[in-house]
Amino acid sequence: MTYVLLDNSLDKQGLRLLFDEPCEIVVARVPAEVAPALARIERALAAGKHAAGFFSYELGLLLEQRLADRLPSSRAVPLLWFAIVDAPRRLSEQQVLDWLAARAGPHEPPRLTSVSLDEAGYAERFADVKEMIASGDIYQLNLTFKARFEMVGPPESPMAPSSSPATSRSCRRRPSCSCASPAGPSRPGP
Repeated sequence: MTYVLLDNSLDKQGLRLLFDEPCEIVVARVPAEVAPALARIERALAAGKHAAGFFSYELGLLLEQRLADRLPSSRAVPLLWFAIVDAPRRLSEQQVLDWLAARAGPHEPPRLTSVSLDEAGYAERFADVKEMIASGDIYQLNLTFKARFEMVGPPESPMAPSSSPATSRSCRRRPSCSCASPAGPSRPGP
């Protein structure tokens, strides 16, 4: 089943939309597919359809011509992926919980498998950032690194109500987006 669930779990009256039963999936995996995919989404919107999906972080490299050559050649995640639907379904908080519970199955908590920067490397970069801020070169910097996780079970499971209230609350504390397709859940690539 292919769907996109947009769930604002911070606000009981918040907007919750389920984009399911798509009439079309628009995907761009390589740079040459991006412009036609965006044009297809625009045509669908102009025809009264609705679109929900994601732009990968790497797509930003193509939007700035001088960065385009930095696009990694091997990526597991498409540059963009959108489900086109006639109209999303508005759901209440309880309907979202029921919908997730109906699709959840046995699962384990996500397990951290690797990080791209160890503690010493992070400390070194953090010191560099502090120095750049102190010298006035920059006023802010997002110091990030890649972390890989392994998840066992359906993609809906971590968001579904749990028999453990603490687990359920911690997973539903933030607004979320969950996407799945017959090829599997959307997950960050290498």
